[in-house]
Amino acid sequence: NRQQQNRGTDFPYFNEALVGRATYDYSRKYLLELNLGYTGSERFAPGNRFGVFPSAAIGWTISEEPFFKNAVPWMNKLKVRYSDGLVGSDYASSRWLYISEYSTSGGYIHEDKDANINAQWEEARKRDLGVEIGLFKNLFTLTVDVFDEQRSKMLLTPQSVTGLVGNSFKDLNLGSLKKHGIEVEAEFNKTT
Repeated sequence: NRQQQNRGTDFPYFNEALVGRATYDYSRKYLLELNLGYTGSERFAPGNRFGVFPSAAIGWTISEEPFFKNAVPWMNKLKVRYSDGLVGSDYASSRWLYISEYSTSGGYIHEDKDANINAQWEEARKRDLGVEIGLFKNLFTLTVDVFDEQRSKMLLTPQSVTGLVGNSFKDLNLGSLKKHGIEVEAEFNKTT
C-alpha cells in the first residue's frame, strides 16, 4: 500500500505499508491468525521511518467438539479466543518531526520548533482474552472480553522549556499509558 495525497500547494503527503496475514482454520474448531505490518511514515527521520508491528490470535470453538455437543446440547456455541499484538501510531503535532525550518513574516525571521531526529513510532501492545457463548440456538448470547493495552514512546509536545534554551521542541517520545478492563455484551434474539 502506497499513498500520496495532494493538498493545495503543500508538498505531497506520503505513507506506505507492507502487510501480510496468514489464517488457519481446522474443522471450524482450531483457529489461528498471524499478522505482520511494516509501515513507513514521512514524520520520522530516514533511520526511524519504518516500524514493524506483529500480532497473533488463537481460538478454540469448544462447542464444535463431539464430546461437548453430546454433554451440553442446549449450549450451541462456546468459543475461547486470545489475541496479542503490537500497533503503531505516527500521530504528532508537526508534519516532519526531524526538520526545523525558518520562515519570514513582517520583515522578521522566525525559527520553527527544534527538530527531533530521534522521534520514532509510538507503540501499543494490545491483548484480549474473550469468551463467546450461545444458548438455545442463540436465543441468548453472551460475549465477555478482558483487555489490556500498554502504550509506550507516546509522542507528546513538551509543556515547558527553560528560558536558557530560547526555543521549544517538536514532539518527543515521552509518554506511556496503561489501560485495561472488561467488556460484556449480552443479547436476547427472538423472532416472532
